[in-house]
Amino acid sequence: MKYTITETKCETYQIIGFQNASDDTDVYFEEDMNHAPLRFGILYQHLDGKTIDNPVGVLPQPFEAACRGESSDWKLVRVDICEKELELGFMSTKGTEMLKGTSMFRYSGQSVYLKSFVGALTVEARRQGTSVLDHYNIEMHDESDGATEEGQWIATIRESRYGKEYAYEVLTRKHDGETYLKSFRYD
Repeated sequence: MKYTITETKCETYQIIGFQNASDDTDVYFEEDMNHAPLRFGILYQHLDGKTIDNPVGVLPQPFEAACRGESSDWKLVRVDICEKELELGFMSTKGTEMLKGTSMFRYSGQSVYLKSFVGALTVEARRQGTSVLDHYNIEMHDESDGATEEGQWIATIRESRYGKEYAYEVLTRKHDGETYLKSFRYD
């Protein structure tokens, strides 16, 4: 077994349900329907006047049901973590014909933004070929709880794969203004 520490420049940390979900195009196709949705939950949030920005008409069913993977109309396919913002990318399960007269369907996507979110959340993802869910415990920080000599912590992430701890990661804005991901991992 080896233990590695890596640090890379990184603007966004993405958790995706399938490869096409990383494109951020908000257009999905029939093969994408076969993938299990991500499951997202807020453990706690420091409110202090902060609100969830959920534009009218984005999700026809309750937001919480779509986040839990229980919506028949929407699947959570992407969670993006970046400085001062979480983006939840959803895929509609109601397809429309891409070209009239063809059997190709496309499925639209929508995003919900949680701006200036500070608190803890969880994300679960089903990796293909296993029944054990990947699990992410994430804590979003602000200036009051994440400042270090190296810079400002944006988020800390504990990732488990196959039921075992896989990595501990820290997304940080350094004093040079750049964002980095430092990863501590057992291989």
